[in-house]
Order: sequence, then structure tokens, then C-alpha cells
Amino acid sequence: MRGPGRSSVSLGLGLLSIGRPWGYKQGMPPREERAYALLDHAISKGITFVDTAPGYGSSEKILGAFLEKRPTNSPPIYVSTKIAEHWDWTSQTPFVDHSYHALCRSIDQSMKTLGKVDLLQVHRPKASTLRSRDLVRALSYAQTQGIPTFGVSVSDIESAKIACRSGAFGYLQFTYNKLNTSLTHAFQLATKHSLNVIVNRPLAMGEIVETTTGEKAEALKNAFSFILDNCFSGVILTGTRSEHHLTENVSAFRAVNRVPRL
Repeated sequence: MRGPGRSSVSLGLGLLSIGRPWGYKQGMPPREERAYALLDHAISKGITFVDTAPGYGSSEKILGAFLEKRPTNSPPIYVSTKIAEHWDWTSQTPFVDHSYHALCRSIDQSMKTLGKVDLLQVHRPKASTLRSRDLVRALSYAQTQGIPTFGVSVSDIESAKIACRSGAFGYLQFTYNKLNTSLTHAFQLATKHSLNVIVNRPLAMGEIVETTTGEKAEALKNAFSFILDNCFSGVILTGTRSEHHLTENVSAFRAVNRVPRL
């Protein structure tokens, strides 16, 4: 099965790289003013879906400050964040805690920092986590805080199966690119159970472009086209920290996403 076309798949912005070192070459996050400029540039290019997480270091804080400064009549931004992976400010490293109280504290902090959460995802859970009573209780608590939609960011196919079959989630996020096709079956699972897909690392953290021997523009188009050859509705996240690279990614995505796919 091949992709349903541009009306079903959009480009979003993953915000890991503005909060902590990330990427094929482990680049440092930009200064806050450059991160704000990146977010402004993304919006100017029509990107309205942003994906962050507490485990992304300063990412939530920067996004929250940016959203707070936006005029009230600005076009809405769809804000996605996560629970279960947290950030240790002392060691500057992420850590995992799936306990009920830790999940609720994370929800409270994200709501305070961001002002709103449109989509709350469980961050890379094990299968046992998705079956836990603590998670069910935490998601119920999130609903009382006004969070309308839930998803799961998975790293294994068993977790993807549980998430899709549970009926509790509207989104399934996972890594997929030319260099990592281990979760190809997740597209079929999501489509079967009517979940939207969020694809992260479409360029393998930049490796696909950095190691290309051909034209960069063609490498970008081929990378996005490879993902769109699957049947799904949802979002492909570009994780760049550069306004210039974001422009290149948007152009490449639009070039291949406007082509009818049979």
C-alpha cells in the first residue's frame, strides 16, 4: 500500500534539538533567541504541529515562553508533549519514572510550562508500562486537566501492538527512515486501528543528508518519499535546529507530497 497523499500527511517540527545536544553529530542546542526565531520561521512556513517532551531538556521551557508571547489572535499551534521520561537538571540527562505520582507531577509541570497540551504521549514505554494501572490512572488525571488526546511514542513493535489495540490512544509515534525500518509494520497497525502516525527521525538525525554523495535536495526528497510510500495519516517530524535547513526540508516535503501516490 502506498501513501494517501498530502491531505493526510503534514510536516511538523520536533523540538528535541532546541533543548539538549542532539543529532548525527551531536550538535549543541541554539541560544534561546535563535530557538524563538526557528519557531517563528516554522510557523511562517505553515508548520503548526510541534512535538516536545520533559526529557528534551530546555525544550518545553523555550516553547512555553514562545507561546506565551504570541498575540492572542495568532493562528493556533498544536502542542504535543510526553510523560514518563523526565529531565535531571543536575546531571543534564533524561531518566524514566512510570510511577503514578511522577506521571502526574510531569503532567502538572507541562501544563504550567506550556499553558496547554493538545496531545500527551507516553514516552517510549515497555509493554508492561502500557498495561500498568498507574498509567491508566495518570491518563485519567490528564483528562481532568483538560488534555483531550493521548498517544504513545514506541520503540518496539510489541508496545505498538498494545497501544493500537487498547482503544485509549489516537496517535502512534515511532522512528522510521531509510536506515531504520524495524517498525515498518507499525504503519499497518496504526491504519488498521485508526490511529494517526507521527514519524520521527525521518533523516536519521541528519545522517541521511550528511552522508549523501548526490544532491542534497534529492536526498531530502528521497527520504520523505520513502516514508510517504507507506499508508498512513499523520505527521512527519523534522528535527532541525536551523532555519535554513528547515526551509530545505519544507521544500523537499512539499515537492514529493503533492505527487499523487497510487
